[in-house]
Amino acid sequence: MNRLDIGKFIYFLFISLIFLLSSGKATSTLEGLLEKDVKKHHLKDGDTLSDETFDKLFLASNPQNFSQGWYCGQLASQSGGKGTGTLLKIEEKDGILMGTGITSLHVFLEVFPSHDKKKYRYTPNWTFYQSSTSTDNEKRSYFAKIEVTKVLFSSELRKDICLFVGSYILSGQYPAEALPKVIAGTHAKLPKVSKDIVASGKPIKAILYHYPLGKLNQRENKGKLLSTDSTHKVSTLAGSSGAAFFSKKTSEIIGIHIGSVDGSIMGLVSKDDPNKKIEVVEKNSFNTVCNAEIEMMLKGLDLHELGPNSLYSTLVPHIYPEVFFESKDELTE
Repeated sequence: MNRLDIGKFIYFLFISLIFLLSSGKATSTLEGLLEKDVKKHHLKDGDTLSDETFDKLFLASNPQNFSQGWYCGQLASQSGGKGTGTLLKIEEKDGILMGTGITSLHVFLEVFPSHDKKKYRYTPNWTFYQSSTSTDNEKRSYFAKIEVTKVLFSSELRKDICLFVGSYILSGQYPAEALPKVIAGTHAKLPKVSKDIVASGKPIKAILYHYPLGKLNQRENKGKLLSTDSTHKVSTLAGSSGAAFFSKKTSEIIGIHIGSVDGSIMGLVSKDDPNKKIEVVEKNSFNTVCNAEIEMMLKGLDLHELGPNSLYSTLVPHIYPEVFFESKDELTE
């Protein structure tokens, strides 16, 4: 082997190593139960996740007025999509109350076939139900809702996070004279987003309010996250995507749950969807977030205005290089 061949070999080896190292941290939009929780509850292949076990894994939250969980809620679409979001802002525009919340971008995306090809699109008709609770998982109660008309994101951030905007509508029948006081109280206690990205080599204690399996009743889980590799140790399931992590120390939002890492499918199934296997993971992933990034998203792109082709070129490789790994030729006409 001459010097040129040796140089090419070393270069190829280097590139391969970089690829393997980067792909080892690949993130997916799947959700996963942590291995430690699976072992703790003695779950095995073929087991069904019963209501009793689900309630033990995901404790029911009881959000009080102006508490952290009270500002969190479920995102639901008419087509059946589910996710979790958190209210950040209320403002009046032309006599109409407008609300802004934060969640994961992939909550709003859908894969669909087109002429034997795959494309990604925004599925419209989403509603955010603030402080969604339910006693029977059939009838929902909530404080207010946002009819989503904008989904804003910035590809420059290279993060799976976005803002949703729409009319803010209270569910209760409040007298006209009481309305300003109700809104003022809500606005005064809005969740704060961290001023700077929280970077720490030590685990950070945090709280997650979410809606695993798309159930209508809010769940509360505590755990630890590591900002250096954007992973956390809190079990989640489909419907948890987009939930905000609140720092136990500062009570600020420091990250958004986005999916699982290094998952492996087990024969564990959900009672609500027995045909879909549940992923079991060593750890889950999140994206850090700060005030400056909120401002970038407010000035960013709106999913409503992007067609499938431009959506692909915007998202890949900027935000989802590991997830949407199909070639561009397979996804565009």
